[in-house]
Amino acid sequence: MLKIPVLQYVLACSPMYAAIELFRYPLTQQAIDPVYFSISLASCVILLLIGISYFKRTEEFFADFA
Repeated sequence: MLKIPVLQYVLACSPMYAAIELFRYPLTQQAIDPVYFSISLASCVILLLIGISYFKRTEEFFADFA
């Protein structure tokens, strides 16, 4: 990880962090850090809820070609 602890939290806010770390940790034979993993999963859930909310508000303006 990074040498600066504050930047580790910023990096963990990325939704892709959890996916990348799930593949990286078995290769490096390390344990998954639950704090950073939880931050990443929380950001995924927050972005999902924001996306669903935005979609519901703008769905009626989409063109329906079917």
